Amino acid sequence: MNDLVLLKKLDATVARFVWRFQMPPEFQPKSFMRAYWAIRHQTGKHAGYVPNFDLYTVSDMRSALRDIGGESWTDKLSDDEVELQFQRVIGNAVSSLEKDVGARS
Repeated sequence: MNDLVLLKKLDATVARFVWRFQMPPEFQPKSFMRAYWAIRHQTGKHAGYVPNFDLYTVSDMRSALRDIGGESWTDKLSDDEVELQFQRVIGNAVSSLEKDVGARS
């Protein structure tokens, strides 16, 4: 992908949808342009924009699961259970995204 004009148009389309559906101010979607630069240049101010789940520690996984679950329910899980639960959640999200992308490719 190197059509930066298309990425800008996609960003503008998302911005129009955010405005049209009156999303709350704290809702800030990711930018296609920023994601492009984060993938192409993984240093500097774009480092960490796209998460690398392979590098997550058990502590990071626990924190991410807390963010999703909204409670400290992960404190009761063993490290192995946290890893398994994290892999399930991420696997489901990736599977869903692949279906969305596959339907349009």
